[in-house]
Amino acid sequence: MNLSRYTALSGVAVGCVLVLLLALVMFPSSSWASSITIGGVGSGGTQAIRTACIADISDCSFVDIIEEVFEAQSPAQLVAAYDVLLFGWQSPATLDADWFTRLKPYMEGGGSIIFESPLNLSDLSPLASGFPYEYADAFVSASIPILTDGINSSFVNSHMEFTAWSPVLSVFLQSGSSVVGLYGSWGAGRIVITGPDNDFHGIRGGSGAAGNMYELALNEVMWVTEAPMPPVPEPEIYAMLGVGLGLMGWVARRRKQQAAA
Repeated sequence: MNLSRYTALSGVAVGCVLVLLLALVMFPSSSWASSITIGGVGSGGTQAIRTACIADISDCSFVDIIEEVFEAQSPAQLVAAYDVLLFGWQSPATLDADWFTRLKPYMEGGGSIIFESPLNLSDLSPLASGFPYEYADAFVSASIPILTDGINSSFVNSHMEFTAWSPVLSVFLQSGSSVVGLYGSWGAGRIVITGPDNDFHGIRGGSGAAGNMYELALNEVMWVTEAPMPPVPEPEIYAMLGVGLGLMGWVARRRKQQAAA
């Protein structure tokens, strides 16, 4: 085989690898999550997150989950059915959202949570604990990409203050010195816990606090569903990439052999 043919094969191999790499970036594997399903567990009010899911997030669906249905599903079943669980201001106090048996395994399985329910605050212990709390305003105390983008520290009220929390959580909303917003990860899942009732008071296109709280509700969904690690291509993509790299290596070895002959 002459050198020009080696050069041609080498060019083909390089082209294959470049095309495959470009495909990984522009056309992600079908196994990468692109759709979002949000389950609203007994939530009520204006349901800003439902509106955000329908109006502002592509390929998003919102499902109302009544208490009996939620409690009948195991954490594994919840992970399979919902990417995000929303516990809104009107989630019932009788709801079984125990941290150890329900929420923790759900998050470890990859599910994320938006939590705004003062009636179920005790279920979060020991992840976070606090008590019902009323205040007139709040402010963003830490700038978090996606989560606090465009938020202008205008809120209606809050119904929870957090006094203790796990080191996996960090503060991003305060009212004076009181902590009213936490965020963080557990296992493969993410969680946002807030005292302001963003889902209840947020209004799409609203002015002042209503509009600001809608934007935070939308940001919460976008943040908890953002993959913390780069997606992993399917095995066949790796195989194709390996073939291209292997061909490049074979051409390089043949060149060395030809030069030494």
